[in-house]
Amino acid sequence: MTVLPSENAALNMALSPDGRVAAILDVKNRIHLVDVGTGLRTAAFHTTTENPTLNFSPDGRLLAARGTSDTEVVIWDVAERKLNARLSEFKQWAAHFAFSPDGNTLAVVDRRRDADVSEIGLWDLQTQTPLK
Repeated sequence: MTVLPSENAALNMALSPDGRVAAILDVKNRIHLVDVGTGLRTAAFHTTTENPTLNFSPDGRLLAARGTSDTEVVIWDVAERKLNARLSEFKQWAAHFAFSPDGNTLAVVDRRRDADVSEIGLWDLQTQTPLK
């Protein structure tokens, strides 16, 4: 088991579909990739929003998280340890998101903070554009 130091307490986490990688968000808005078998941190990504949703693609190759604002979703390439895409045409708050079973589409709940109103948008991850 990996234990982060108390000053870096975990706020959120996601486990890859094969169970080999954990993505752990700490209180300093860093997302750590941890090898579950060894407990070693293999990479870290930075986000500036608090407590973003974290989701792995079905093949575990990509990790989606809220980005530099509540209206942005970033897609990280887990194997390459690099940013793959920034999706940022949301109106209010990219509250939740999930990959399609083939990993080519991301569904995003765009929610207004001041009302119980939401829109669900689908994004083509190959072209990084919303599906119409």
